[in-house]
Amino acid sequence: MPYAGKTGEDCLYLNIYVTESTFNNSSNKLRPVLFWIHGGALTSGSGNADAEGIPMVPLHDIIFVTINYRLNAFGFIYFGVNQPRIPQNIGFKDQLFALKWVHENIQMFGGDPNSVTISGESAGSWSVSAHLLSPLSKGLFKRAILESGTVYINHDLDTLITDSWKLYNKTSCSNSEDVLECMQNLTALEILNGLGNEFVTYSFTVGDDFLPYEPSQILAKGLYDNSVNILLGVEKNEASMFMTGINPIAFNYFSPKPISSHEATNFLERIFDSKSIDYFRELYIGPETNNSDYLRAQLERAYSDLLFVCPTYIFGHQYASNLGEQGGKVYAYFHTQRPKAYLPLFHEWMGTFHSCDIPYVFGLPLIKSGYSQKDISLSREMMKIWAHFAENGEPPMVGETKWKPFQEKMSAMVLNIDDWGKTETERVEFCLKQWDYLYPHVSKKRNQSSSF
Repeated sequence: MPYAGKTGEDCLYLNIYVTESTFNNSSNKLRPVLFWIHGGALTSGSGNADAEGIPMVPLHDIIFVTINYRLNAFGFIYFGVNQPRIPQNIGFKDQLFALKWVHENIQMFGGDPNSVTISGESAGSWSVSAHLLSPLSKGLFKRAILESGTVYINHDLDTLITDSWKLYNKTSCSNSEDVLECMQNLTALEILNGLGNEFVTYSFTVGDDFLPYEPSQILAKGLYDNSVNILLGVEKNEASMFMTGINPIAFNYFSPKPISSHEATNFLERIFDSKSIDYFRELYIGPETNNSDYLRAQLERAYSDLLFVCPTYIFGHQYASNLGEQGGKVYAYFHTQRPKAYLPLFHEWMGTFHSCDIPYVFGLPLIKSGYSQKDISLSREMMKIWAHFAENGEPPMVGETKWKPFQEKMSAMVLNIDDWGKTETERVEFCLKQWDYLYPHVSKKRNQSSSF
């Protein structure tokens, strides 16, 4: 990436975190494996970014694997069906290659190849959902954890094709008739220079061996491995950190200015469209009001529902619908506790925004300063949940509350120390009721200020 510091195309490495005792006794009982795919909108990020010790490994004796995969144009460029010689979904196939490597070699590190949980956040979560539907990934993992995202997000192929050709035409290949041959002869630096500082919304593509059909068709027809247990969830205020890209004054990270009813309508028109504005204004705002705090909160909810919350819960619901009595189980969570270390940095209106779960899952409150005792407690509990799910295929009890799968109750377990054992039903049921209205807008190209 041109804005990611010093990087290289030779990036296909993975990291394995394992306790010394498990590694030295790999011939004894094998331990479960948590396979992590990082986020970053398929354009940036690294398998090293969140790995600062992984307290989950010594606390719960699991093996934690983080990976790199080719990003941006190197992994996800797509010129359309008229260029069939150019391979599709290269970055996803890098992930697949890493999964195969783990399946074949993790036993040497004390890991159980038959107890692999594939997991990820944001674009990493999109990736996990793609592997759940891909015939090429079948049998390489037993469980899956999806944190904030699925293949329903940002699937805008027309824009991706247009942006890919723009990049191509900025290189020395612009007059070449053989697109593949010329691209193969470009240096990595030439491709990066072609990208410049433009943000491209990358996505999966369909029609190859990795994803033969549209995800909605695969889910509707049950054309996937239905034996995988899933844990998935979202942040309460997912999209607040992206709203400044639409209105940097009203949705400023640090000192937001008041928002008017007219500005609220303009915002809804940006994320939906003018034809649907009456429906969505009534749905999210209701009667005319100039209460700025209320308007900002409702617009954040609308954008969060559109970008992450509903695409994630609906994927879980549709996946669970075809599992049957002998299939896997789908469990959901709703994370609402914001790390104290973030409070001095961002205004309180932003709430528990996208990626606020990462510090808890990676145990940062246990090894870094600035976190509260409640953060430490939640981090311990979330690591326990993730590790228990990776080992047993179901979450543990949360306080006195049994975590019910979607097949039994359409609700999500609240992850907040102050609300321990409570469940969230309204947000999940809202998504089920409104999905047919939201779905046409989910893939619409949006102006974001940052990557997922």
